[in-house]
Amino acid sequence: MKSNKNISVLSWPFALLLIICSIGIIFVSELIADKAYQQRLAAQKKELTESVSVYRAQLEQALARDLSVTSAVRSYIAVNPDLTQAEFALYVEQLLSGSNQIKNLGAAKDLVINLIYPFKGNEAALGLDFRKNKAQKDAALLAVNTKNIVIAGPLNLVQGGVGLIAREPVFRADSGDLWGLVSVVIDVDLLLGNAGISNNALFDIALRGKNSTGEAGDVFYGQAELFSQTEDAVTLNVRLPYGSWLLAAKPIKGWLPAKYEPYHLWTTATVFVLCFTLLTLYRIAQHRKSQFQRQIARSERRFRTLFEQNQVVMLLIDKVNGDIIAANSGAKAFYGYSDQDFVQQSIQCLSVDTHFDVQQLSPVNGASHDNMLQSQKVTAKHMLANGENRVVELFPTQIELQDKDILFVVIHDVTKQLENEEHLRDAKHKAELASQSKSRFLANMSHEIRTPMNGIIGLAELVMDTELSAQQHQYLSKLRLSAGNLLHIINDVLDYSKVEAGKLELQPVDFSFFELMSGLSAAVSHLAYQKRVLLLFDVGENNLPQVRGDKLRLHQVLLNLLSNAIKFTEDGKVKLSICAEPLDPEQIQVSFNVSDTGIGIDSRHQQSLFQPFSQADESSTRKYGGTGLGLAISQDLAKLMGAEIQLESEVGKGSSFYFNLNFPVVKAPLNYHLHNQSCIAWVQDSDEVKILSAYAKLLHLKVKHQPIANLGQANELLKHADYCLFDCDLGFEVLSPMLAAAGPLKSRYIAIVGSGNTPLIRALTNAGVDKILLKPYVAEDLYAVLNHQNKDPKNTLVLEDTPLLDIRILLAEDNEINREVAVSVLELLGASVSCAENGLNAVKMVNKQPYDVVLMDIQMPELDGISATEIIRQNHSELPIIAMTAHVMQSEVERCLAAGMNDHLGKPFERSILVEKVLQHAKKNPD
Repeated sequence: MKSNKNISVLSWPFALLLIICSIGIIFVSELIADKAYQQRLAAQKKELTESVSVYRAQLEQALARDLSVTSAVRSYIAVNPDLTQAEFALYVEQLLSGSNQIKNLGAAKDLVINLIYPFKGNEAALGLDFRKNKAQKDAALLAVNTKNIVIAGPLNLVQGGVGLIAREPVFRADSGDLWGLVSVVIDVDLLLGNAGISNNALFDIALRGKNSTGEAGDVFYGQAELFSQTEDAVTLNVRLPYGSWLLAAKPIKGWLPAKYEPYHLWTTATVFVLCFTLLTLYRIAQHRKSQFQRQIARSERRFRTLFEQNQVVMLLIDKVNGDIIAANSGAKAFYGYSDQDFVQQSIQCLSVDTHFDVQQLSPVNGASHDNMLQSQKVTAKHMLANGENRVVELFPTQIELQDKDILFVVIHDVTKQLENEEHLRDAKHKAELASQSKSRFLANMSHEIRTPMNGIIGLAELVMDTELSAQQHQYLSKLRLSAGNLLHIINDVLDYSKVEAGKLELQPVDFSFFELMSGLSAAVSHLAYQKRVLLLFDVGENNLPQVRGDKLRLHQVLLNLLSNAIKFTEDGKVKLSICAEPLDPEQIQVSFNVSDTGIGIDSRHQQSLFQPFSQADESSTRKYGGTGLGLAISQDLAKLMGAEIQLESEVGKGSSFYFNLNFPVVKAPLNYHLHNQSCIAWVQDSDEVKILSAYAKLLHLKVKHQPIANLGQANELLKHADYCLFDCDLGFEVLSPMLAAAGPLKSRYIAIVGSGNTPLIRALTNAGVDKILLKPYVAEDLYAVLNHQNKDPKNTLVLEDTPLLDIRILLAEDNEINREVAVSVLELLGASVSCAENGLNAVKMVNKQPYDVVLMDIQMPELDGISATEIIRQNHSELPIIAMTAHVMQSEVERCLAAGMNDHLGKPFERSILVEKVLQHAKKNPD
C-alpha cells in the first residue's frame, strides 16, 4: 500500500504536464488535419474537373459529328438548290451511314420545310413554316441573321418526340441569296449516352442549354440544384457554334468528410493515457528494482551459506589472476588446506601442470551472456597438501558476486573413475582379442573339419558309383546323409557365430529371380526327390524384373525355409511363392512365402522357433535332427535385409513362412513370347495345374489340360497341338504305351520330371523323349525347353555322363585324400586332370602347358593358393582360377577374389555345383 501511495503522489506534477502537452497536441493536430483536408479536397476537385473535362470533350465531339452532317447538307443544297425529295434522301442516306445521334434531317426553302429524311414517320413536318411557328421562329431567324448554326431545345417535335434542333442557313452558291435553312433533330438520350454522361456511376451531372435567343435556358439533363450549388459543384462550358451549354458536376458520394472528426478526441485521450501509463510503469520499475536488489542480497547470503556448508569441493576464484577468494569446507577437507593457506594460493598453484592458466576456465571470447553462465569441463591434475596427485574435473561458472565477476568452480575427483575406465578398456580389448581368437578358431576348425569331410563325402559318392550290393549301397547312402547333416550343422554354427558377433554384412549385387530360383532348385530338389515330396515354384503370371540386393543371404534364407519344409513334410508338397508389387517406377516390394503340407507347429511353440537352438519340441529334435539354429539365422538375416519372417501353422495341416522385402529395380523384365504355339498337358496336382497355366499365360502359350483318362488319346490329340506336356509322376508304366505308339511324334513330347530322378530321365531318353522339364520349374525353364534352348545346367547336366569332356583342369591340392577324390570325380565327369601338390608346382605347370581352368586350394605348403594366384596372374590374366578350399568364411571368399581368382567353391562340394562352375569359367584350348 505504501508503494501505491508514493506512485499517486509523485504522479500529480507529471499529470499537470500531461494536460499541457495534450492541449498542445490537440492544437497542432487541428492545424495538421485542416491542412491535410484542404489538400485532399483540392486534389479531389482537380480529379473531378479532369474527369468532367473528358465528358465535355466527348459531348463536343459527338455534337461536332452531327453538325458536320448539317454543314455537308447545307453545302450540297447551295450548289443544287432545285434538288428533289428523292435526290435529297439519297444524299442524306449516304451521309448518315456512320455513327451519329440524328433522328431526322430536313431542309426549309424560304423557311418552309419541303425536304425531309427519313420521309416515313416525319410527313407531318412537311410544310412547317418557321416564321409562323412561335416555338421555333426566334431560333430560325437567329440562325439566318447570324449566318451560323443555332442549337435550340430540347423541344417537342411536330412529328413527335423530343430532341435538340440545330439550324444552319443556306445561301445559293450562284447568287448568294438566302435559299432557306437546314434543320437537324438530334436524339438527346443517345447523344448523352455516347458522350458517357448518362451512364456514369461516379458523378451527378447536369446540363443547361440556351433558349431560342441564345440566352440561358432550362436544365435539360440532370438536377437543376447543381447550378445553384456553385461551391460544391464543378461547372464547365460546352462550346457550340453559336453560344454554349453549361455543364455542372459533383461526386455522387459527396466530397471528403468534415475535417473535424471524433478521432481527434480519441487521439487526445490516447496520448493522455499513454503518458499516464508511462509514468506508472516508471514508478513500478523503480519499485521492482528496489525489490530485486533486496532479493540479490538475500540470494548472496543463501549462496554463501550453501557454499560454505556443502561437502562438494567448491572454490571462488578471481577471474583475472586466478587467486582463490574463498574455499568451502569440502575443499578444505579434500585439499588439506586451511582458510589462511587457501587465500595465499591461486588455482595455478594447485595444478601440477606448470602451464595451466586461469584463462582455460574463462568463457570463450565473444560468447553470449547465456553461454557465459553455462558450465564447461576442464580436466587437470592437482596436488594435495600431503603431496598426493589427484586427477580432477573442474566445472567453472561465471557469476556476479558483490558487483564483481568471479568464477565459481565445482571440483570432482575422478581419479578412481579413470582407473576404472582404464580397467574397462583393458577388459574390452581382451574381449575383442578373445572374439578374434574365437573367429580364427571357428575358421580353422571349419577348415580342419571340412577337409576330412570332403574326403568322406567324396569317397562315399565315388564308391556309390561302383557296383554294390543293395545293403552296401544302403550303408553308403546313410553315410553320405550323415556326413551331409554334419556339414549342415557346421555351416549353421559358423553362420550363427558371425551373426552373434555382428560381423555379417550385406553385399548387394544385381540379380534376377530366375537365377535365384535356379540356385534354390539345384540345392533342394534332390532332397524333395529323396522324400518323394512335390516341390513347386510359383511366381504367378507376372514377369519379374532384375533387382539389386544381397542374393547370397536371400538364397540362404529361402534355402533354409525350403529345407525345413521338405524335412518336416512326409507326404504332400512344398511350394515357394513369389509375388511382386510396384511401389514406384524404381522400386518393388516382393513377397516370399514357403508353404508345406507337413506336420505343422503348435501355437505354443511358434514364437520360440526363431530362438537359437530351439525346435518345436524334444520329440521333433530326436526324429528330425538339426541344431535349431537355421530359423534363428534366417530371421537375423531377414531383419538385416529389412524384413521379418512371419509364421502361420496348424498342427497336422502344414505351415507357411512368409516375409516381404523391398528392392530397387535395375533392369526391366525380359519378355518371353510363344505366339501361335499350343500344347496339351497332363498334370496331376491341382496347384501345379494353376502354376503351369499362369506360366503359359505369361509366355502367350495356349495350353489345354486333359484328364488322366484321355492319356491314351495323346497321340491323336497331338495332331491339333504343337507339344504334348506330361507329368511323369503318373508313372513310367502308365506312360509306356503312349510313348511306344508315338513314333515321330516323340519329338514333340515334353516330360516333366522331378530333379534328381536320374533313372527315369535315362528311361525317357532311351524311349526317344529328348525334351525334359525338371521340377521345380519357372516360366523361363518352360520357354527354354519349348524353344530348344535347354541349356540350363539343372536341366542338362543330369542327361550327360561326361559334361566336362575334353576340359583340361589343373588341380592344386596338398591333401592326398582330397586330391584323389577330386581327380576321380573330375575324370568320371570326362575332364583331363593334372595335379600339383602345392602352389609352387602349380605355377610351374601353368607356365609349361595350357589349361582351361585351375582349381586352387588355399592352404598349401611352400606356396599357398593366394600367392600362387598372384604370380600366375602376372603372365596369365585370362586363365580361369577357381578357389576350391575348406575356407568358406566370407572374408576368405573376398580374399580369394581380391587375389585375382574368378570364383570360389567350398569343400565339401556338390558335384553339380562343381560342374556348373567349371563350365561357367572354363576356356577351351583352340588347338
